[in-house]
Amino acid sequence: MSKPLIVRREKTSLLPIYAEYFYSKPDSILRYISYDWENNRYGNYNDKKKDWEKQSTKLTEYNAEYERIKKQLIKEFNQPIKQDDGTQETKSDYGGPDYLSRNTIWESDKRFMKLNMIFGASTYRIRLYYYWK
Repeated sequence: MSKPLIVRREKTSLLPIYAEYFYSKPDSILRYISYDWENNRYGNYNDKKKDWEKQSTKLTEYNAEYERIKKQLIKEFNQPIKQDDGTQETKSDYGGPDYLSRNTIWESDKRFMKLNMIFGASTYRIRLYYYWK
């Protein structure tokens, strides 16, 4: 895979969207897309640190945005094969503090998609992973 082509899309709701397009070097075929709804995704650490305090008070807004995105994806790709009932406390795999998360998964013989929300510590993000099989 080559380095991704990264596009920042205009903010149309709660968070700006960063789209990262990954393609294979030999044939330039698009293989994976990541959409990230996140403030200051590529900002410097000090700016991000200031923003984390603001974002940490917006759980209700993040949940509403997650539901909005999920509803749109269901219209386009039908019902997911797995979804949660709301935010769940998640233990960090890296020894950091616990955080809240959500996950919804769609899978077919042609694609795999996962909508994920992480809310806590230094990450406040909604991400859609989209792979072609």
